[in-house]
Amino acid sequence: MKVICGYAGSKSKFADVIAAILLRSSPQRVYDICCATGSVSMALVDAGLSPDRITMVDAGPWGWFWSQVGAGTFDLPAFRALMTTMPADPKKVAAWVEQDVATMPPIAISFLVLQAASHGATPVWHDGSGWRRGEGNRRYKARGFWSPPPGSKEKNPRGTIFRPEELVPRVEEIVVKMRGVNARCADAATVDVDDAASTAVYCDPQYEGITSYGATIDWNAVLVKRLHAAPLFISEGRALVGADDAVCVYTRKRGGLNGDGAKEGADEWLSTWRGALR
Repeated sequence: MKVICGYAGSKSKFADVIAAILLRSSPQRVYDICCATGSVSMALVDAGLSPDRITMVDAGPWGWFWSQVGAGTFDLPAFRALMTTMPADPKKVAAWVEQDVATMPPIAISFLVLQAASHGATPVWHDGSGWRRGEGNRRYKARGFWSPPPGSKEKNPRGTIFRPEELVPRVEEIVVKMRGVNARCADAATVDVDDAASTAVYCDPQYEGITSYGATIDWNAVLVKRLHAAPLFISEGRALVGADDAVCVYTRKRGGLNGDGAKEGADEWLSTWRGALR
């Protein structure tokens, strides 16, 4: 399975590495806290873990989506119908997203389109009165159509929604393969995690110093101090102090629209608290 769309901080490129580490202890249940796009949970299912042995938790609109997928209530026909109303002219898609989709009631199907059209894969959420995105609680704005200027090393234009023809097939596959997952749209602090040695708890919090998400988590208070038996795994851009172990699972590369080439980016670390094994 592939993630539906881009999302800042997504672990999609190395979710299989994280999943393999989580499965080493043959857990009876895995908690995916701050699951967002669900890349790690999908990698677990692709590796053979049954969806009903996974609990996904997200406080934002991703929680809406995964709760409906798990319960089998996601309105796939409505999502397909919405995508058929997208303009054929790529230069008109941004206006369609902002004027039509963003003014719909705040539901899972509209969120998926808004997130897929978010510039730079910036996180999107609803604050109760309107859609917001990124740093500073900005009002929602879709990515505009981009065409390479003269002299650019880039040759292909970039639309508002990246590969829109892939959105529906990806959602269709997820709806089938992830049905049965126990998913909740909730603050992780309110979730009763099974603190047992047979459990594995994974958390992908906001990067330190980043406030561009609609919700945040104090992973030290909510997880490290609450769990004593269950192994805990936390993703961050560095090895976390106090952990029993940490491994670098990926090094990101950065590039620009003008084709300047990839540059060294931040490392991705997975820190582990061994729980009952400490």
